[in-house]
Amino acid sequence: MSQTVLESIRQVPEVDGPIPVTATSHPFCSMAHAKQPLDLAAAGYTEEEYFISGTANVYEGQSELAVKYREQPYTTRIMVRKPAAEKFSGRVYIDIYNASNGYDIEDVWRRSYEYYMAGGHVYVGVTAKPINVVSLKKFDPERYASLRWDGQKPAPLPKKVNPLKSIKGMEEGLVWDILSQLGYMVKGNRASFLADYDVTELYLTGQSQSGVYLNTYAYFFHRYVRDIYDGFLTVVGAGRMRDLRQNERLITLAGIRDQLIADSEVPFILVSAHGDINLFRSKLEILRELGADRSKIRHYEMASAPHTDPTSPLIPDNREVEKTGNRPRLLDGDYDFEVNSIKLAYYVNAALEHLHEWAVNGVEPPASLLIERDDDGDPLSDEHGNGVGGLRSPYVDVPIATYRPNEETKLSKIGFELGVNGSMEYFDGPTLAKLYASKDDYLTRFAAAVDQQVADGWLLPADAQRMVDWSRQVADELDFPA
Repeated sequence: MSQTVLESIRQVPEVDGPIPVTATSHPFCSMAHAKQPLDLAAAGYTEEEYFISGTANVYEGQSELAVKYREQPYTTRIMVRKPAAEKFSGRVYIDIYNASNGYDIEDVWRRSYEYYMAGGHVYVGVTAKPINVVSLKKFDPERYASLRWDGQKPAPLPKKVNPLKSIKGMEEGLVWDILSQLGYMVKGNRASFLADYDVTELYLTGQSQSGVYLNTYAYFFHRYVRDIYDGFLTVVGAGRMRDLRQNERLITLAGIRDQLIADSEVPFILVSAHGDINLFRSKLEILRELGADRSKIRHYEMASAPHTDPTSPLIPDNREVEKTGNRPRLLDGDYDFEVNSIKLAYYVNAALEHLHEWAVNGVEPPASLLIERDDDGDPLSDEHGNGVGGLRSPYVDVPIATYRPNEETKLSKIGFELGVNGSMEYFDGPTLAKLYASKDDYLTRFAAAVDQQVADGWLLPADAQRMVDWSRQVADELDFPA
């Protein structure tokens, strides 16, 4: 069995590309077509799209790995963002694209793009689910005609897609060997798209549903890929994993189940948001087990933080999303509530740096931190309505608002049902007067809390400055004592 898995993992996929960008054809989720286009060239970065092809096993099993089918052909796509070779740090981050909206979502890139580019790291995003392939084919039928995630009995592509359902005739279970083969190619310096780059470290990341994929991959495959991936980072996906192959009832969520935990052979960090608790309903005992004293696993739950950040400037322009056949996203300004402004991204960046130091230099990160709960397992709130315990932030320790990890309204200008963004309510003048002598008092205390988190390793200096800048900007809008 082990030899069969290793033989499939240690294949080098065929690479086609870079796929040309023309006046009439460009990659989906290109930074040139984001809500606020990002000038990668100004940062010394290039963006390229490639197609990779090979064969993958399809696996099954609830706690032990078994091969269901062998050598299923696939072609998927990757997006590569890289600095000039002479500026390369040696680190590559492969990110499992999220499929929760029915198309490729670059969650970790959107949170951490400034971190990646400031450090000279390479980012590789990979299309990791058939539903996203269907959306790509709708986005540009000619460009993405060659992509395939066929199952044993291929079927015509559907006219419409539902993010909660699997695609008949396709196979979600191809993803595991795709992740392994892509990693094997990159880590072994066999990737043509990194021909002049000396890769020394490789990390795998995933957020939300893709974090659930990563949890599954880490449990079943960590022993096979310990010389490929140097570490794993799950963002807002703790406590859940998924079935190894496509659910026969074609209901994606039917395959989501409780996370199984094995002692990882490489560093594994999970960063959770307070908002995940209501979204995933993960069992408390699993979250506590992830937070137990383990040699290679850390779990951090961030108090009052929401699951996602809809204010990111790098969300695809809705004209791009509509071309995939999916409904447009709510964008910043489309909500009838104040979006929770806690930036989990800054703490994800610190976790990425901790992961690297742990993997390369053996510097262990701080112990796990979990949100405090009552006897019924519900998260506790302080006198301001903010979370208690867990990974703290100056937002909640020097507060100017009540930060709700899940917004309570179902109304918006577009009419979507929400729940992942979080909301907030700024304190009124009397409340601020009880907490702070003046605006300067607030700013001084907030900056001191930020400095302490830099010293403690929870914030990187660049993000600390961004947080201080935010406090100055928002303080001008509030009714502090004179």
